[in-house]
Amino acid sequence: MSSYAIMNENWMILSWVMLQSECDRSLHPMYQGLSQRYAAAGVEKANFQWVDRDCCAAFKVLDSKAQEHFLWDSWRTTEAVVTEATSGNLVNTCASRSKFNKDITVKLDLFHCMRRFTRECVSEHHPLYSSFCQFLSAAFLVVDQGDLQQLKDAYTFCGLSPANPTKQHIREHCRTKVPQSRELLQRVEDVMHHFYLAKDTNDVHLFKASMLKVWKIQRIHILRGCLSDPEVGEGILYR
Repeated sequence: MSSYAIMNENWMILSWVMLQSECDRSLHPMYQGLSQRYAAAGVEKANFQWVDRDCCAAFKVLDSKAQEHFLWDSWRTTEAVVTEATSGNLVNTCASRSKFNKDITVKLDLFHCMRRFTRECVSEHHPLYSSFCQFLSAAFLVVDQGDLQQLKDAYTFCGLSPANPTKQHIREHCRTKVPQSRELLQRVEDVMHHFYLAKDTNDVHLFKASMLKVWKIQRIHILRGCLSDPEVGEGILYR
């Protein structure tokens, strides 16, 4: 038995059900009901949805070989990898698309993606764990430079010199976005390159051997644009 909830952009729960399984068929009645509610209220249906899994067409990644995770070539992204990940039909047949809005764009929620990375560290108590989390977060989230410049101008206007905004002020006043696929891939791959052989003073590596497979799986989602914030007519959907 599991629960399934749909929330809107204001974190309000629109629908919540208990399920024996989260297969598409079991979700059909909920999305049909939600579609009817939108139609009855005369409200435009949502065009974007963030999910914790099943955001794109199914794919398979083979298990890594023994000691393979110690070789950078096993982690490095080649054009062949890019072509394989982005070829063919990339759209899945999910319940929200078949019963709610056929044109809905389904995205992978960033928290769940990052959590899959951090779970493959040997321990949260490893000396390098917090650094890895900080680097990974910085790779996925880019601060809007226009907002940042306005914040610096506000510092200058208030007589604060040098105009170096604090992290707290940046979080409070600047929007962030997840970059588009190619830029995001390079940013995250740089982090993996920095840490894939990292170990502490006791020679304990930060990554489990299984991190390589997780990287290959999440890399496909990155290349398919499952994590990048949507580009819309007026620019981009910021968080």
